[in-house]
Amino acid sequence: MINGLKKFVLTAFRMSSLDVFVRLLESKGIEYERKYLADTHLIQLFFYDPAGIQLEVNFHQES
Repeated sequence: MINGLKKFVLTAFRMSSLDVFVRLLESKGIEYERKYLADTHLIQLFFYDPAGIQLEVNFHQES
């Protein structure tokens, strides 16, 4: 149980090909939030699946 909730609320994935993934989300009309963590050079995208579960995908910044 997390914060009194008995349902799954977040899952995270490590991914590659940020540009391809962003194009896929945008082509399907999926809204997302993008964050950059400078200390780890990590780019995170957050969005929701149709059941309301928040998904987080992480990409190491490509040089």
